[in-house]
Amino acid sequence: DEGSMHLCDAVWMSEAAKPEAERRWKAVLEALEKLANVARQWDQPILQGCAIRGCIVVYAEYLRDLGAAIGVGEAEIARLDSRPIARFPVRECIGRQFIYAGNRTEAVRWLTAAIADAGDQWARERIRTCVRIAGQITDPAAALKWVEDAAAIAESDREIPDLMLARVKGELAL
Repeated sequence: DEGSMHLCDAVWMSEAAKPEAERRWKAVLEALEKLANVARQWDQPILQGCAIRGCIVVYAEYLRDLGAAIGVGEAEIARLDSRPIARFPVRECIGRQFIYAGNRTEAVRWLTAAIADAGDQWARERIRTCVRIAGQITDPAAALKWVEDAAAIAESDREIPDLMLARVKGELAL
């Protein structure tokens, strides 16, 4: 899961590291879309979802086109209808874009759907997503529940670094 995400992130992050005048986002989008298509042909839905997540980042964060980002994401979610684990990176990324846009309601809706899609996979990302949801909710009791969920995930997965667990527990203390 994380390997697919890192591979796809590397595509757009290498472009983002360039001076703005040298960035070629169209080529990055083409590469990510090609990767998604190859992943679809090879029946690698997680890689497919991660490639589309990269497209969402490019559209929303670099091209400043949240509508296009959502459109790409929604189209991919329809393709991944029977693969909820592969929908997680798409929904999580759209939810995060709504946080950046200041739309708490949509952010919570998308992030909550992402958590439902993840099942027991994506532990690190689920922790981050639960904490993000908590940060968007104005009801303290409901927010606390999401941080408690993040802590439970962190405590139950032996691969979660101690520092991440400590950060979640710190959120609980606040």
